[in-house]
Amino acid sequence: MSKKENLILISIDALRSDYSRSEECMPFLSDFAKSSIRFDKAVTANGWTCPSMASIHTSSYSDKHGVKITGHKLDRYNQKTIAEVLKEEGYSTFGFSSIESLNKRYKFDRGFTEYYDHKYLDNFLTSAGFGRYNLLNLIRKLKLINRNKYHITNGSTINKRISKAITKVDSEPFFIWAHYFDIQLPKVQQLEVFKRKNLNPTESEYIDFYREGVSNIDQIFKNLIDILKEKGIYDNTNIIVTSDHGEHLFQRGMGLTHGVTLYDFDIMVPLIIKLVNEETHVSNKVVRTIDIFPTILDILKFKSSDNLEGESVLPLNELKDREALTEAVAGDRKSIRDGQWKYIWTGTNPMFGFNFGEARVNELYDIKIDPDEKENIISKSKVQASTLNSKLAKFFPEINTSHIESAQKQIERMDSKTKDLLSDLGYLKKEK
Repeated sequence: MSKKENLILISIDALRSDYSRSEECMPFLSDFAKSSIRFDKAVTANGWTCPSMASIHTSSYSDKHGVKITGHKLDRYNQKTIAEVLKEEGYSTFGFSSIESLNKRYKFDRGFTEYYDHKYLDNFLTSAGFGRYNLLNLIRKLKLINRNKYHITNGSTINKRISKAITKVDSEPFFIWAHYFDIQLPKVQQLEVFKRKNLNPTESEYIDFYREGVSNIDQIFKNLIDILKEKGIYDNTNIIVTSDHGEHLFQRGMGLTHGVTLYDFDIMVPLIIKLVNEETHVSNKVVRTIDIFPTILDILKFKSSDNLEGESVLPLNELKDREALTEAVAGDRKSIRDGQWKYIWTGTNPMFGFNFGEARVNELYDIKIDPDEKENIISKSKVQASTLNSKLAKFFPEINTSHIESAQKQIERMDSKTKDLLSDLGYLKKEK
């Protein structure tokens, strides 16, 4: 009987899809992708880390898993996680957090045989006391630790922990999830330096911070692959590489940020799948990070659950563009994107500190002819906007559809030629 295959899920914080394919910025990862299955249009479910990762682990959107913002716990609803399912199937499961917000206290350890908080003492420090009045906050108040430095664990440390964890596995297969924060590290570190000098970085300096982080994580990922090869387990291990969200690098007059707007550079993330069978492919179909969970079950030949909102991306020859939904809680925005259309709904309540003075309008883009999302055609294409708005509202009830004429009313007024066009595009069922 052949040994069951292992699986490692790598999530790299704030890695844009376009940067992951850059041979200049990420020579190792881009080369690794050539011997893998690469999806160039993978869309995240959320612009912030915690809800995004909750969606990956449960294959569901936030109204189903309950994690809307950083600090929410992954325990609101009875949504099984990847680790819980694989543990039931006999896998040893190991989780590695690199930031506080993914630690045990937020219930991201569900289903893991062993879960490593970003700092070993984090659980003790936060449980010693009552709520905000815990030992960790006391130590911070006394300035005995640097908050930013405590908040983060670098990728080299994560790799060492993974190496030690693998040695504990005997005959059973393993599942590993590791989240790396290293792209953000240069920014965090350099901002402290600028702050001490009472200076602010320039736009180009901010982008340099990002590019430095991208380069660093490329080397860290290479080191992880070297560890797997040295231990003789690389050939029997499926590896999935993705990200929680993209990054806004000063496009459209905004700064270095995420979770505020929902343009493609905000929501497109890498999705690279290295299979034991060494299948290679480059896909330009729209897929979603909520598809990762069912894809893992498919790879490992386990039955998928009807409770998952995503679908396996396999087999590749049957793959078609999917409708991908994304939230940007900070900016009070939600979007839906498929192979042709991108619709962005904009609410009126961005979170404090995340209103950058941009127009609070809904947006519609024909991605096929306007891939850079330059021309908002919502006033010209109200039917498509209304149809997509209604689809969003099914997942996010807080959306108010009253400000756009209902799709049904517009359909009733359409001529037959327009109805046929929309039917061909898949937005209407053909009339009998």
